[in-house]
Amino acid sequence: MKENSAAPAKRQIVWLDVARFLAMLFVCVSHAGDTFNCNPPAGEEALYNFWGAIWGSLARFCVPVFAMITGYLLLPVRTGHAEFYKKRIGRVLPPFLFWSVIYCLLPGVIGLIGGDLKTLKVIIPFAEEQPLTFAACLPNIAKILFNFNWITTHMWYVYMLIGLYLILPVVSAWYRTASERAKWGFVGLWGVTLFIPYLRHLLGGMNLWGVCEWNDTGMFYGFAGFTGYLLFGSLLGRMKPWSWGKTAAIAAPLFTAGFLTVFFGFRHFQLANPEYNADWELFWWYCSPQVAAMSAAVFLFAKKFDRLPPRLAGFLGEVNRCGFGVYLCHYALIGLCNRFLVQPLRLPVWLQLPLMAALAFIAAFFLIHFVRRIPGVGRKITG
Repeated sequence: MKENSAAPAKRQIVWLDVARFLAMLFVCVSHAGDTFNCNPPAGEEALYNFWGAIWGSLARFCVPVFAMITGYLLLPVRTGHAEFYKKRIGRVLPPFLFWSVIYCLLPGVIGLIGGDLKTLKVIIPFAEEQPLTFAACLPNIAKILFNFNWITTHMWYVYMLIGLYLILPVVSAWYRTASERAKWGFVGLWGVTLFIPYLRHLLGGMNLWGVCEWNDTGMFYGFAGFTGYLLFGSLLGRMKPWSWGKTAAIAAPLFTAGFLTVFFGFRHFQLANPEYNADWELFWWYCSPQVAAMSAAVFLFAKKFDRLPPRLAGFLGEVNRCGFGVYLCHYALIGLCNRFLVQPLRLPVWLQLPLMAALAFIAAFFLIHFVRRIPGVGRKITG
């Protein structure tokens, strides 16, 4: 994504572009799974849910890897607070607002062309019943500054990203003076917090360590969440490179164990509760030990690609310069690619999801690639 494109030096860091590319592609895979898990063809729910679980579980590393890249590139912060906030938040806020409004207007557009809720669900699997008029779109537009909604689900990432930008200068001040042992100690304690949701589930939803109905910020609040991925990415990225043998010996078991835990955990709750509910997400949470293991494995694997043929490296660089815009626009393209390009081919179910994700990724890249070249406004609305 674009917010991670600024590097400590002007030279291209090829392995980071590889990591970003993998994360970008699997974001599309993850969101393609919404069609399989939340809006499968009637009568084929079981088969589509199964493959949605497989591919969705494989993709869980995508967002944490973005956070890890952000940590590697931006820790320590090299500018003053005001300049940092202006540059980082100022870069993501305008395109975020622009595309959020575009998405919120989709029901009105569907109504204008004579479509119905079923038509809208082709593009937005989570679509809820509402009048398909532009007037009915206004409340969702008004809420953008407060939170995402059912039609801008994928925009949750931008709210989280801005939160990371807000805390980065504070973390950076400690990062500059802390020892390597202290930094890894922070990551270790953060790792402990990744188990808290499962302990809470085992205890029947019991609130832990100061959390109650009038206090959401319990004992481990300062260590929990995506901030840990910032430190984790910075430390892993700066470690001395490993050999291919050592990388494979560590990364492959980490990814495999993480994936199997994610898949079987998710599948258990999916089968226990065929109608979507919050339990489905318990093993898919990004801030969980199994997803952290997968993310570390992908990060370590990407580090081995520190050199690529110049043309391939240049192409990856251009893809990643379009990355933030690709993230913002790709979600609607997934459903369209599925309906008009994938479904007519009548492919095996296992192949449909990755194909629609790949096609949406390609379409989003070319769209943003050309929009960025519109004089005056292109880069402002793509990031």
